[in-house]
Amino acid sequence: EAQGLTVLEAMALSRPVVASNVGGIPGMIEGGVSGLLGPPHDAEALAAAIVRLLTDHSFADLIARAGHNVVRERFCLERMVSDIEEVYDDGARIVRLGELAAV
Repeated sequence: EAQGLTVLEAMALSRPVVASNVGGIPGMIEGGVSGLLGPPHDAEALAAAIVRLLTDHSFADLIARAGHNVVRERFCLERMVSDIEEVYDDGARIVRLGELAAV
């Protein structure tokens, strides 16, 4: 997935995430903090990251909590609505300024 909806779904469920460093995924995951990122087309690196999470439970829990917090803070419905409102408000402001300039 270019945007990685499954990445956000896993993070929302407090699951530790391992993903390739491609597309929009690095915008969702801070490597080593809210998930683990591996180079594209590097199955060995992804496997090593998975093994790390399977063997280091405290680190996996830390990554999972951080990922959950990222989703709650940056990708929640309230944030999306607020961001869209801001876009519309900015557009309306520009239209009003254009109308005032035409008068």
